[in-house]
Amino acid sequence: EKITECIACPKYKGCMTDYVCHTAPVENAVNIFKCGSLQAPTKWRGVSSSVLKEENRNAANEPEDYFDYVMFAWGNSQAGDRLVMERKMKRFPIEADLSVDFTPGVRFFFKYDKIVTHPNATFEGVLPLKIREEVILSDWVNTIIIPSAKIEAFEAIVPYELKSRIFYLENDCKDIWSWSEKVYEFVKNRER
Repeated sequence: EKITECIACPKYKGCMTDYVCHTAPVENAVNIFKCGSLQAPTKWRGVSSSVLKEENRNAANEPEDYFDYVMFAWGNSQAGDRLVMERKMKRFPIEADLSVDFTPGVRFFFKYDKIVTHPNATFEGVLPLKIREEVILSDWVNTIIIPSAKIEAFEAIVPYELKSRIFYLENDCKDIWSWSEKVYEFVKNRER
């Protein structure tokens, strides 16, 4: 379903871009900044993949090995925020969850041509890539987008070496798709 949505998107004619993105709920992003890295769920939660697979927040019924990796979507995809909403709701999101009730996560953008050189990068054909165990932010991240409504949660905890890569954007969008477009256009234009 996610691949079909991506390919069907008339604006982007598919999702392949110069960037990949990992999206985290705000509360998880706070912990990400404190430890300085994106970590696979088994690592940051200290729970086995078999336990994580059985949790009710695994509404998509992801396979057991899924939880050993940090997952990335294409930079212009809404898949990461959709997953954040799915985990929050503990079910597949309905239209209202993706529009009037939509809560954006924190998006971590990586240049695709750089992150594919990560020693733990894996390509499995569905996602642009996934990385086993951990990605150190200061070594790999290009841009981080935080919803401006959450600025207070982050200003005091952002590590110095990441400050120049962080931007706060207002979610003045009608739904997850317009938010995805706004964020991606900002990241893409920032590089020009």
